[in-house]
Amino acid sequence: MKNTKLISCFIALTISLSVFSQDYSAEYTRVLTERSAKIVSTLGIDNQKIADRVTNILVEQYRNIGYIHDSLPADVRQQKLYALHAEFIGKLTAEISQDQIEKIKDGMTYGVLKVTYDSYCDMIPSLKDDEKRQLIAWLAEARELAMDAPSSNKKHEVFGKYKGRFNNYLSQRGYDSTKERQNWEERQKNSKQEKAKSLNDFERKATEMLQPLNLTDQAKQQRLVKAISEHLQTVRDWHNAHPHSVVPEGINPRTGDALSKVDRQIIVDATLPKDVHQKLMTTLRNELSEEQIEVILDKYTIGKVDFTMKAYREIIKKMTKEEETTILNYLKQAREQAIDYKNMDEISAIFKIYKTKIELYLYQNGRNWKKIYKEYVDSNKKK
Repeated sequence: MKNTKLISCFIALTISLSVFSQDYSAEYTRVLTERSAKIVSTLGIDNQKIADRVTNILVEQYRNIGYIHDSLPADVRQQKLYALHAEFIGKLTAEISQDQIEKIKDGMTYGVLKVTYDSYCDMIPSLKDDEKRQLIAWLAEARELAMDAPSSNKKHEVFGKYKGRFNNYLSQRGYDSTKERQNWEERQKNSKQEKAKSLNDFERKATEMLQPLNLTDQAKQQRLVKAISEHLQTVRDWHNAHPHSVVPEGINPRTGDALSKVDRQIIVDATLPKDVHQKLMTTLRNELSEEQIEVILDKYTIGKVDFTMKAYREIIKKMTKEEETTILNYLKQAREQAIDYKNMDEISAIFKIYKTKIELYLYQNGRNWKKIYKEYVDSNKKK
């Protein structure tokens, strides 16, 4: 009787452990699949079948790495990892490009290569090209090893060893790594303080821009202040991080004139990610009426639409309703585009682009703009 009970308990325990093992395996697979799919989603693969195959390759790689570290003795572990690593890269090469493989490597190592490289370049601005090449070479080697590490901590340990190697290399070349780091940390501290101050300045400016609307909904006010101040700061930061010198000197292909500094700055500022503009406009349209949005856009551009439209009305005698509508629409397009530029020189240059379009429109509709403008100037001189 006792034996029967013992056997029953043993069977029940065995079943329980088996079920637990299956549940754990299923959960483990789910975690690996989610982690792998997240990395694959950054590759821009249009073919879903290829994306699924790459995801499965990555899941199996994670699973095999875990098995080797958990189950095999240390004396054979490294050899097995080396073979597994080579097979993994081979499988990926058959499915995706080298650039996409690089992204997988970065995904498996949390992007530490780029973060570390950028940090050293920021910390020691005087690094020479050959020193940067040595840094990137060692970090790439570290990344290959870190890909096969079993945990986040172990991956960072691998990079830590290579950072130590690079620090020694710098010391041999006359750098004081400790002093460079202290100076860097001080610069970062000052930068954070400056950014905090700037953000407060942008919030104040955003609040001033919203003042004419007399909003009573405080929650709406806060959402708008946040959206406008973030937009202002992003435009400023993008402008400051991308000087006009990034664009080579050259000529305007439309006019043949040499590109001015403002021209070159506009070219580089125009690379501001489109979602920066879209995010602001989406918030404005969700929170405000069209009339209220126009007030905000006028604040961005210091009322240039009304000012310029008034000038056109004075210059063009007997302006038709169609002409007025067309000119006003052009100026409103200029205004919305101009909000993504940092200063009035650039904003004025954007409006100048649309003024050229307006003058072309007038010519095409039988208006001699040069003649009209000359008559206006001559008339004012007589007065």
